[in-house]
Amino acid sequence: MSVLDFSTPHTGDTSAPQTYWQHFGVALWGSMRLLGYGLGGIWHAFFPEHARFQFWTSSGVIRIYREIEMIGRHDDEIERIFSAERRAYVERNRGGS
Repeated sequence: MSVLDFSTPHTGDTSAPQTYWQHFGVALWGSMRLLGYGLGGIWHAFFPEHARFQFWTSSGVIRIYREIEMIGRHDDEIERIFSAERRAYVERNRGGS
């Protein structure tokens, strides 16, 4: 086994396993992006009319969430956190089925 193929229980025990280095890259890049979006949110708190940052943080977080959802490694976690709350919200506010 090469160092590039090595994995841990966390990186390998999901429906979408990754090697250590694949997981490293995804986790590092996502975290750096979240830090950037957080700084944009702080900027927006002080300067709410600055057009570049009006929806930058929320849009960035939603994009990252969509990427996490599409990877398929966190399906159980997403179901546990969102399922009942999401259905109730949709039914109350959007006339969901």
